[in-house]
Formats: sequence, C-alpha cells, structure tokens
Amino acid sequence: MVFAQRGGPLVYIKRELYQASPWGPRYALGPGDGQITPIELWDILGKYGKPVAVISHTGATGMGTDWDRYQRIDGAIENTVEIYQGARVSYEGRGAPQPTVGLRRGETYTPDISPTVLVPLPPAAITDFGDYRNRGTYQHALARGHKLGVFASSDHIAQHTSFGGVYVERFTREGVIDGLRARRTIGATDKIFVELSGDGHAMGSVYATKKNPEFQFAVAGTAPLKKVTVVRNEVDHKVFEAPARTLTQAFVDEAPMPGENRYYLRVEQADGSMAWSSPLWVTVTK
Repeated sequence: MVFAQRGGPLVYIKRELYQASPWGPRYALGPGDGQITPIELWDILGKYGKPVAVISHTGATGMGTDWDRYQRIDGAIENTVEIYQGARVSYEGRGAPQPTVGLRRGETYTPDISPTVLVPLPPAAITDFGDYRNRGTYQHALARGHKLGVFASSDHIAQHTSFGGVYVERFTREGVIDGLRARRTIGATDKIFVELSGDGHAMGSVYATKKNPEFQFAVAGTAPLKKVTVVRNEVDHKVFEAPARTLTQAFVDEAPMPGENRYYLRVEQADGSMAWSSPLWVTVTK
C-alpha cells in the first residue's frame, strides 16, 4: 500500500498495482505498458518530495515480493510490510504459528500456497509456502538485511480481523506517515496493545550499544494471553507465559550474537488471536 499526503485526504493504494511481480507479468499496468518496478516507484514518489509511506502486500503469495531481488530498499519510502492479512494468513515465516481467527463457520478460503487449495480453517503453521514464495516471508526479508516494520490489513471476507497500529508523535496525516516510516508499527488480529523498546529506543529503531541490550515490553490483550515470544534473528529466543490479559516485562540479552541482532515480539492469545511488533535492530560493540 502507498500512504501519501497530497494536500487532501490521506490516500492509500495497494503496492501490488505498481509492483513488477517477480512471478510473472500479472501486474503490468496495461497492454504494452510494461511494468514499473519498486525501484522506479520509489524514484517517482521521491521526485515529488511529499510525505509518503509504502506497505508491501501479502509477501509469500503470487502477489508478493521476492526479497532476494533487492540489494536495498528505499528506507525513505518503504519501511513496512504486511505480516498478516485476514483474508489469507500470516507471512511471518515458515513454521511460525498461524492465527486461528477471522473466518465465519463453514467458510473456505485459500492460504495462497496453491491457487487450487481450499481449506476449511487456517493451518496451525505453514512449513512451506511453495518454492519461490518462501522468499517472500517477513523473516526472509529480515535475514536478507531489509529493515521493515510490520502491519496487518483486512481484505474481502475478512473485515475486523486485521489491525495495524502506528505510534505517532502528532495526531495528523503527516504524523501517521512519520510513524510508518520510522517503523513504529504493530500488526494484530484484534485490538491488542503491544509496546517494545530497547535501551530507551522505540520499536523500529536501529542502534548500537557497548553493553548487553536491555528491553522492556508491555502487552494488553483482548483475551487471556497464551505466550509472548521474543524472536531474535528470526529464531524463537525467549518465551514468557502469562495466563492474564496483560504482561509487562523487562529482560536483558546476556549473550547477543556477533554483529547485528534483530528482536521483535510475537503475541499469542488463548482465543487464537495474535499480534506482532516491529523489530529493534541492535549491534553490540564491545
């Protein structure tokens, strides 16, 4: 999606309309028009100098993004990705837990693993999105070095099952765009509150420290929490179990990995709802 301020209302357009699909010519703009690549889109949006934020759509699908194709992503334009879409599934990573909420009883849908596969309920986890689509997961983007925050969106048959949160300094259109560009964002399947900081830095921050990093987080769920997982470098690192609806916790990573460490939260509720925070990118320079 593209969020832009044009002197009028805040507008958004799904980026898939502008993106050259890595899987084929499905998203050409029209007969004979060819395709506009994300790099060309960033250049066009940057040319006009207006506040804008891009959210990539459904990563591990036929409409998704092959993160291996890009050496860099323009951080002034595109800093956020749709980690979950209510009409489909979570694209966090292979084998990551899936939400089990959102569908009406008896309704079938496609997780977009295959255009012909229909299942009655969301799977507990997807270990293989299929060949090239595995390169579109959020965790693969992080492992490739792309600094992207998270968001969630609904689609057809999925109203009120996806919530994207943005921490803003100003309650204005420009403030929302600033929050998206700074990756101060969360994605959730319900109105779940998630806050994460590290050494005084807000989620989405990139920083270095000479000591073991110290983190604080707070979660306020809409149902009893099943567990809150700290994911470090795309691997489950620390799990906090809390049967209550709220959890506030501080912890220190006593043994960070050499080089850059990426930390984000995955929240699982007892009712099947989930939430994710954007990461913190921390380099320990001892």
